Amino acid sequence: MKKLSLSLATVLFLLGMVAPAAGLVITGYLRTGAEPVGIDSAYFASGSTHAWFPTSGWHCDTMATDTFVFPWFASFPDTARLAAEFNGQPLVQDFLSPSRAVWYPFWDPHDQTQAMFDAPTGIEEGRRNPTGPYLVVSPSVVRNAAVILTSGTGCVELADAAGNTVRTFPAAARVRWAADDAAGRALPEGIYFCRLTAGRTAIVRKLILAR
Repeated sequence: MKKLSLSLATVLFLLGMVAPAAGLVITGYLRTGAEPVGIDSAYFASGSTHAWFPTSGWHCDTMATDTFVFPWFASFPDTARLAAEFNGQPLVQDFLSPSRAVWYPFWDPHDQTQAMFDAPTGIEEGRRNPTGPYLVVSPSVVRNAAVILTSGTGCVELADAAGNTVRTFPAAARVRWAADDAAGRALPEGIYFCRLTAGRTAIVRKLILAR
């Protein structure tokens, strides 16, 4: 019989396929000014729970916005630590007691660069169910346009952070939204919510409009 050998990475991967009972999928956001930034790794701590996450590839050019979706974590962090690099110079910065969807600047002289952390509230971002209603918005940080993918049934509404509906249209398998309202006017920067209502099911996705 052939001996089965599993590496530690394989074991961790297989364990990760078992979904925990509770937790959050946290998204990190970067917004830069005149200098680019790269994030090598990130650390989250919440109570006695803490973890480091490699974030290679999380890089934001000048005057741009970029996101990184972290693996499952127990809860929204009390401390978020980013190991960053500005023009070849390393910087490790803590963001203490961060609030959801709030921009925080890095220390001077890198204060034109900001970081933000967010996670679903109330409605968890579940896995896509191919046999039922689903809603995907890409990218989650919208600059000029976004693609909205749905199961093709129901109604899609876009609302601002105050809950005001700015756009409504029938759900389709694929819709390109030009970040505008029903009159074709460009919407201002901010947090928006995309809601799919199909029968008794409602799915909400949060997105950020950054011009």
